[in-house]
Amino acid sequence: MNFAPEFVDRGTDVPPGMPPGPEGALAYVGGALKKFPDMRVEILDMVAEDDKVVVKNRWTGTEGATGKKYEFSGIVIWRIAHRQLVERWAYLTVPKVVGG
Repeated sequence: MNFAPEFVDRGTDVPPGMPPGPEGALAYVGGALKKFPDMRVEILDMVAEDDKVVVKNRWTGTEGATGKKYEFSGIVIWRIAHRQLVERWAYLTVPKVVGG
C-alpha cells in the first residue's frame, strides 16, 4: 500500500465525514473514480526536496451521471517517510464544466 498507517490528509478538498488514515484517502479516491470513471490527471510541474514532493496538476473527467465534462487544477504536497505517503496537503480550484 502506498499510504502509511499514520497517513493524514490535510487537503482542503477532503469531504466532511471521511474516515481518518488510509481508509479515508482510499474512500475519497474511490468515490471520485466512481463519479468520474474516465478521470485523468496531467502533471504540469513537480519538485522534490528532502521528504516532500510538490505537484502542480490538472484533473479532467466526465461525470458518469450527467455526461458533463469537468476540469480543475491545483497544487498537492506529499510528505514521504519509509517509502510511503505520510501526509498530503492539497489546494484545488473549484471544478468547472468545460467543453460543449
